[in-house]
Amino acid sequence: MTAYPPYRAESRIIVWEVNKGRVSDSFKTGGSFIPFSSGVPFPMVWSLAFSPGGRLIADGFGNLLPMRPAVKVIDTRSGKEISSLVRSPASTIGVAVAFSPSRVLAVSTISFVGLVPVRSSLAAWDVERSRRLRRYKGCGFVAPFAFSPDGKTLAGGSGRKVCLWDVRSGEKYAPISLRRPLDALTFTKQGSLKWVEARQGGVHVWDLDKWKEVGHCAVPIVYGLAQFSSDGKLLAWEDSRNKGEIRLWDTEVCAEIHTFSMERATKKKAHRR
Repeated sequence: MTAYPPYRAESRIIVWEVNKGRVSDSFKTGGSFIPFSSGVPFPMVWSLAFSPGGRLIADGFGNLLPMRPAVKVIDTRSGKEISSLVRSPASTIGVAVAFSPSRVLAVSTISFVGLVPVRSSLAAWDVERSRRLRRYKGCGFVAPFAFSPDGKTLAGGSGRKVCLWDVRSGEKYAPISLRRPLDALTFTKQGSLKWVEARQGGVHVWDLDKWKEVGHCAVPIVYGLAQFSSDGKLLAWEDSRNKGEIRLWDTEVCAEIHTFSMERATKKKAHRR
């Protein structure tokens, strides 16, 4: 399955069955929409992630009010919220979220005073207890990021580099240099890194043992939000040139397999709990 924030100001997560190309469910998000002076609604849902097995969805969003959560975790079977995380005295955005194989949730946030960013943080959370486990430091603002298949390594994009940490201890390893910032990042099942650089076509595959690029898939330039599937095989992104259109690519065979319409999906009657 794949999920994206809503195209219209409905405050719902829309879920598709990838193989069938149809809407299978929708859930109310924790985010809201802020109308700018231009009259254009600004979506405050910033990030989504499925847990392994798809039982949970983590929803990262923006809150203008202090001490309100920036992330909520939803049970996909019941549609109910089971956890709310990251409460800050400043306005905070849950910019990126990702689950580990053991369902630990990593959350990257930015906090603001007025419109001025004052702090960024990357931390691991126990979603069942709503408890922060540890922070990952030394790399500034980090997004996107992903856990390795064995759950021992966390990799994240920060500017023109990929930072790496030991998940348990928080120790920071040597970074990987990039030509551009990242739009999306994941691990393959074999433990290599995959990423898409901003405004550049192609998926890059990096072998951490050999410390070099070992593969490339010539996908088009990504315009908009992008995310890999949990196994690193599929890449979905919002084509901002065609409003409300989601493109899905199989990066192993380098071919587009589906196009989803957010606008059409919001007009259909998805099951709402």
